Amino acid sequence: MAHPLDPAEARLKAQVETIRTAFGEDHVGIATNGSGKATFLYEPGHLLTRRIDLPQVRRALQEIYRSDDVPRQDRLDEVLTPDSAERTVVRMRVHGDVLYLLKRLDTLIGAGKATPNHIFSISPVAACPSGEPQVVCGCPDPLPEWNCDRCAGEGVTVLIIDTGLVDGYEREHPWLKGGPDPWLSLDDPRPGIQQYEGHGTFIAGVLRCVAPRVKFGVSNALLNAGGICEDNLVDILLPTLAGWQLAHNDAWPDIVNLSWGSPTRLSLPPLGLERFIQELEKHPDTVLVAAAGNDGSTNLFWPAAYAAQYPQVIAVGALRRYAVGRQQRTCFTNYGDWVTVFAPGEWLVNAFGWGRYAYKEPYSDHCLHLRPPVPSYAGCTCVESPGQYTQTTFDGMARWSGTSFAAPVVAGLIAATMSRTSGMSAVKAVNELLAKAEAPGRRAATGEPVLLPPGWPAAGSP
Repeated sequence: MAHPLDPAEARLKAQVETIRTAFGEDHVGIATNGSGKATFLYEPGHLLTRRIDLPQVRRALQEIYRSDDVPRQDRLDEVLTPDSAERTVVRMRVHGDVLYLLKRLDTLIGAGKATPNHIFSISPVAACPSGEPQVVCGCPDPLPEWNCDRCAGEGVTVLIIDTGLVDGYEREHPWLKGGPDPWLSLDDPRPGIQQYEGHGTFIAGVLRCVAPRVKFGVSNALLNAGGICEDNLVDILLPTLAGWQLAHNDAWPDIVNLSWGSPTRLSLPPLGLERFIQELEKHPDTVLVAAAGNDGSTNLFWPAAYAAQYPQVIAVGALRRYAVGRQQRTCFTNYGDWVTVFAPGEWLVNAFGWGRYAYKEPYSDHCLHLRPPVPSYAGCTCVESPGQYTQTTFDGMARWSGTSFAAPVVAGLIAATMSRTSGMSAVKAVNELLAKAEAPGRRAATGEPVLLPPGWPAAGSP
């Protein structure tokens, strides 16, 4: 007799099934730690390696195949990546269990020479918060509120690489009117609202509420249920930025917002992001604002984890909507020394799509991260989901939670700070904001630096 799944496991299963449906059943594997908890998603049957390390990896694989007595016809180590100077990372098809092969390769040639082809996504392995948006009734105002300083962000540019904008994004959303740069792309064109559709629109809405005059572009790179394989990052990030440069006098945006990511095997920096980070360093006036992830742990989440090494990268964790006393981080946010700053990321309200939506994730009646004796808290988003198979209708607005939405709060604050001082770079604006966030009395109850948008309600019970 099968045992019912723990609510956290059930929600994870639903999230993974969404990714598997988009990528194909055989194209998504789940790595787990010693306690059986999922740690990252990856593509089975494939490895990534730097092109310069390819000969060494191939020789080591052949040694493994010989020692394991794998028949010659099953030795699949075909390189699937075109031979190009632009491609410093290659994808290989291999025979056998990827995670087993990687352990053997670690021993033979050292960790990091070959890695899984990780799957980066909006909701990679998180059990909380619910990855799905909630209906808000009536005619709700956005939260964070629309900044009364309507000039905040003027002259500043932001590129959001995400799921694109929903069709009709300016309808009934005055804070989005006149904001999108001509360089943009639309979200999933299929009828109805698909899972994770509207993610990029919600992010753009949060950004524009904090910085009403900022100019932004939205790329729809993550149309596959909000996911993308690591090797495809090479084909997405730099070409997207090259397209932006062509439309903007060869200039990079002031701010790049990435509200997605993944943990990695052994917490090593992902090979698929190496060239992007190298190019970012060549543009010292651009900052990357990245979501810290929703796994409720201190485990590194990339690309946000680059913040520990690169001052141009800002890793953003999420604060609770309601807190007693000082600001407090949410149950779901990742945290630790590598997270730069925390901003509101729970129960935010902003622009979304129109139409029917079917929920995929099961309901939970308790927090999926905080366990006794640590109590749950009022407003915990673990209990937000209406429940699997429930259907509802959205009318252009939604309530959503996650570090995905804390990131554009910080991006907006950077833009607003830049616009107040002529010629201020994004890096200087970040330094000014962090000095305030780290000041005595401004930190969260657990010591993290905090940034709040204009008009954000004071801490207090709902």
